[in-house]
Amino acid sequence: PNLLDSLSNSPLHWAALNGHSPLCHLLVSFGSFIDAQNDAGSTPLHEAALGGQAAAVRALIALGADVDIIDHNGRTSCVRSSEYGFANICEMLSVAGADIHRKDYEGRSPLGVAPNIMVEASLKRAQNDRESSLKVETEKAEFGARMLALAQALTDAKNERDALKGTCSDLQKSLKDSQETVEALENDLTLLRDQEK
Repeated sequence: PNLLDSLSNSPLHWAALNGHSPLCHLLVSFGSFIDAQNDAGSTPLHEAALGGQAAAVRALIALGADVDIIDHNGRTSCVRSSEYGFANICEMLSVAGADIHRKDYEGRSPLGVAPNIMVEASLKRAQNDRESSLKVETEKAEFGARMLALAQALTDAKNERDALKGTCSDLQKSLKDSQETVEALENDLTLLRDQEK
């Protein structure tokens, strides 16, 4: 699965470029290098992105492709897809964590090379979605921490209650022992009085 053509393209490069996402899955399962770079430094994800192959991009992201690898011109997959106006792919890559502000060697970022307003809007929406998602994850983590603290406080209160129950039980036993001692002393006193008579 890692044989190369004259430009160092692997079968995975060709499957990605032509949008064959099931073949991408198969090749990776048989050991194709998901982030292999050809002579131009392009990975299969670059090829899928510049070819507008949304299903292949989605498959490669799901298989763990690095969304920020650069080719020999410093271009990420997101820059390549924005060059050709593939707003949906730019958005997918951004949601997957691609840095939409990362510049290539000519100083261009995906936002800077976007040929139309749709790509730019899509990238900004994806960035906002990612930021919202991060905010939700932070809130979930904070909520989880509060729940753990509450659970610990409840456990501490239960342990304290159990300790108090033990102390109460000891006090009740001590009181019972004291009552038995008093009763025994009263019996002894009664016997002594009876003997004196």
